[in-house]
Amino acid sequence: MYNQRDYQKQSSQRNGDFPSKLDVNLILNTKSEDTERFLGKAEQFTEEVINPKNSKISTNQLRDLYELILTLKEKDCENPKRQIAKILIKLEYAYRRGNLNSNFYEELKNLLENLLRQPESTKIKNFVDFMEAVVAYSKK
Repeated sequence: MYNQRDYQKQSSQRNGDFPSKLDVNLILNTKSEDTERFLGKAEQFTEEVINPKNSKISTNQLRDLYELILTLKEKDCENPKRQIAKILIKLEYAYRRGNLNSNFYEELKNLLENLLRQPESTKIKNFVDFMEAVVAYSKK
């Protein structure tokens, strides 16, 4: 049986040599005084990972993923961990089909795995806000 500890061990091994561009702490724990840095990080992430010419992610794919992410913000989301796991599964599926570039996949996966470990309401709200900014900046 595949348990959560095995998953965390495998994903930490995979992510160990990937240099993250995202400041997970800034994104998930941002406070109002960090808003400019937060938005700057979203814009930088979009410029470097989503908008390059070699990016495989389409606007529709990004919006589909964002719609799933929005369900985390709903008041009737009983089990945020389960919803985060669904988003991870959808992300993995899209990556294995070749629909996502590896940088986007690795960065978002790292962010989601951190959120999965501590799915507090403030962190979830900050993550949703970050993804909303990414979707907005991707419309260039």
